[in-house]
Amino acid sequence: MIVFLSPFASFDERLEALGSTTTRAWEESWPETPPDTIAAEVASKDPLVVVVGPGVEENMGLTWVEAFGRVRQDMSVVMVGDMKTELVVAAMRAGATDVVAPNVSHQELVATLDRARDAATRMRESTIVSGDASPRGKVIVVLSPKGGAGKTTISSNLAVGLAEELGPGEVGLLDLDVQFGDLSHVMSLMPEHNLGDAALASRQGLDPTTLKIFLTHHRSGAFVLPAPDSLVQAEDVNADHVKAVLDIMTDLFPVVIVDTAAGIGEHALMALEFATDVLFVASPDTPTIRALRREVEAFELIGLVQAQRHMAVNRVEGRGGIGIGEIETTIGLPVSFQIPRSRGVVVSTDEGVPILEDGGRDPAAKALREVVSAFVPGPSGIRSTRFGRKK
Repeated sequence: MIVFLSPFASFDERLEALGSTTTRAWEESWPETPPDTIAAEVASKDPLVVVVGPGVEENMGLTWVEAFGRVRQDMSVVMVGDMKTELVVAAMRAGATDVVAPNVSHQELVATLDRARDAATRMRESTIVSGDASPRGKVIVVLSPKGGAGKTTISSNLAVGLAEELGPGEVGLLDLDVQFGDLSHVMSLMPEHNLGDAALASRQGLDPTTLKIFLTHHRSGAFVLPAPDSLVQAEDVNADHVKAVLDIMTDLFPVVIVDTAAGIGEHALMALEFATDVLFVASPDTPTIRALRREVEAFELIGLVQAQRHMAVNRVEGRGGIGIGEIETTIGLPVSFQIPRSRGVVVSTDEGVPILEDGGRDPAAKALREVVSAFVPGPSGIRSTRFGRKK
């Protein structure tokens, strides 16, 4: 059941269009009633979602949102109010699942309520243990010694494919190419926030609620934290900021994918400390293979031996070029994945639609699905989170 706390009787017509499980509740005495009393009364009806507003004064609404969090932690709370940044941040800090404008369209309202209902359902299905020390999920760091090998293409398609396999909200994607990252382009995102904003917030102490505001939802169900949108902003992102972000993302998502810049800089080194899997990406040419050999040697010197290592050779030609056996001998790692050269991948990148989204029969798409299958966590590796669904 979804309960709207609103003094606006005129809103009832919108509620009727939303279905019989949606109702409006309001008492004239509520503005003078202690918030916890209101929260307890509404919670006794056992709703999945509580919507605060429209028509509720902002400060009062925020105290009610906090009260619902104290009384019941397995309900989603959506706040209706002016979509100014200050209110959105305050509402999320108070514990709101989402914020919508009073004049929100019917389609967007339905989508918001569906997300909130799903989140509450997942919370009720979950067994929450205080101080849970369960291991974190997969953290896949994608590396390449040179630009242009296809790291971003593989990272974006891996995120899309895993989101399709695991469900909405189970996959987080971080763009650590802080200067020239273009995940936003290759995934057709229009982000309002990015890693630079998270870095700035981490100076005062980054928390999960704030980081959620900075994430951009992709239509596949993955959540993306894009790279900074200017070189000036990129200069302010350091390894400590990366650590703060990954500390939270690895708690929010069962699978986190990290796209990195070419080589191994301070940001990538910090990401490697979280890695359960490292995916090296190379194109079958002599300069890249030699550079990758040096990168693998450096990886050995770093001593991060706990991470599983995988190698993908991208843009494999049918004939000619360096053979797979020669690549394996040079680098000292087996080739886990071979992705053929494909015009379809080039077109999909230009159009901003990862090739795994269209479900076509392109040979490269087939190979990328094999990459996805290799990284799907087993039953013990899936956790239920505020962003995810229980498996």
